[in-house]
Amino acid sequence: MRNILGLWLLLFLVLLAGCDDDPGVSPGGGDDPVEGQAYLLIPPYYGIAYDALSLDDNTILVAGYGGPVIHQGYDVAVVRLNAEGDTLWSLQIPFDRFTSHIKMYRQLGGDEVYLLAELRRDSQSDPVDNPGYLGVANISIDGELISYEMKDLGLENVYITQSLLATDDGFFAVTPVYRTVERDSLEIVVSKVNHVGDVQWTSTLNNLKLGVPYDACLSGGQVFIMNRYLHSETAIYGALARVTTYGTSTLFLDSVFVDGLMSIAGRPDGGVYLNHVMYSSPCLIGMSQSASGIVENNISLNNFQYIHGIASAPNGDVFGIAHEAVNDTTTAGNSGLVRISSEGTSLWEYSIAASDSVYLYNVVSQINGDAFGIGLAQEHFAVVWVKGGWLE
Repeated sequence: MRNILGLWLLLFLVLLAGCDDDPGVSPGGGDDPVEGQAYLLIPPYYGIAYDALSLDDNTILVAGYGGPVIHQGYDVAVVRLNAEGDTLWSLQIPFDRFTSHIKMYRQLGGDEVYLLAELRRDSQSDPVDNPGYLGVANISIDGELISYEMKDLGLENVYITQSLLATDDGFFAVTPVYRTVERDSLEIVVSKVNHVGDVQWTSTLNNLKLGVPYDACLSGGQVFIMNRYLHSETAIYGALARVTTYGTSTLFLDSVFVDGLMSIAGRPDGGVYLNHVMYSSPCLIGMSQSASGIVENNISLNNFQYIHGIASAPNGDVFGIAHEAVNDTTTAGNSGLVRISSEGTSLWEYSIAASDSVYLYNVVSQINGDAFGIGLAQEHFAVVWVKGGWLE
């Protein structure tokens, strides 16, 4: 999750964050995390967090763009935390580039972590002559930077790689590319790379409606890409494409979802969930891998009005990043993490007061049931960690 809000979100985050060097951490207690408990962890590391994963010893890794000194020397960074928010180690990977998309992968029980980051010269790099730069790194769980390298996807006129997805044998990168230097149209390219960043194959989606891909997920051995495009002056439609692990692309659904298509997540059965806003109310759509059996349910929340990012839990429930609506557009409402059933029923909600200046905009779910809401708090990395054994 995640990565879908664009440059206006970065500006909003800066305005929201403030300048207080003390983030006011509110961690849970005890040495080991409690199942079902949410832990708001804000390490003394400046920047924005983009991904997280849990390790076997009840610690987590958080990856983002930042550094130990505010507004100085920012780069791709990884921090290891315990449930009390203590920093066990931190490191920076000297790519010397800006990023807003990072993905980590660790094999079960492994001692090393693979990291892939989309890289740009700055937050508004000119896409012309951009081949799609990637940063790849190998890190030990003890904090050693084993190797790192900057590579490219071998494309031309890359807009910005929008989604990075991790698998057992590598990563997928979903990248919009300008067809011409005049930038009058886009096509979407899915690239499969191995864990050291070598491109295995690419697939171009010529049959997907024009528009920047809004979100992507893995499910049933396939990559699903969702985008939004302007159908008319008043209507925004959505299209959904899928790419097999062998690179064959097909159009899945077209011109179906309107009024605020937000995010997509894979289901345990190989299908997908889609979250969108229908007539100002959040809605969860579930569908099988073949697009049959589409079920649409309104989402009923107790403390929030909107969900802008989702991730599927191993048992088929859905985690979401939630927000409270406010009338004053200059003031942020409460935000948090929720768990809902496949029918849209609220099962659990964790709320963060707006006064804490925490903004979560990506959600990650893991096979062990852990979930993370990831983002920023007062210019520091921030993550809400939910220990997930309770989902069994």
